[in-house]
Amino acid sequence: LSKWEIERKKDLPTYMGVNFLKAIGDWDVVEQLHEIKVPTLIVFGEKDTLTDMTQYSNLLNEKIPNSRLEIIKNAGHGPPTEQTDEYNKITSEFIKKYE
Repeated sequence: LSKWEIERKKDLPTYMGVNFLKAIGDWDVVEQLHEIKVPTLIVFGEKDTLTDMTQYSNLLNEKIPNSRLEIIKNAGHGPPTEQTDEYNKITSEFIKKYE
């Protein structure tokens, strides 16, 4: 859990923060990512300020075999609704490749 994520959660009501930390606490699946056997598309918006997706998406792309990373320009946390055409193009091409 990144310090940045903890910092962002500090202003949540106490019960929400406690529940959040209990839910994810020491949960770490990084060492299992190599076990993913299906083609994986990782998409995030370059202007996402809700999560530290640059760090996470690169890690996912490195650890998941046969993964593809796409960063959508001018999109924040919700690329499917913020840059619908670009998102649909990327996902359609990915799906067609594996049909």
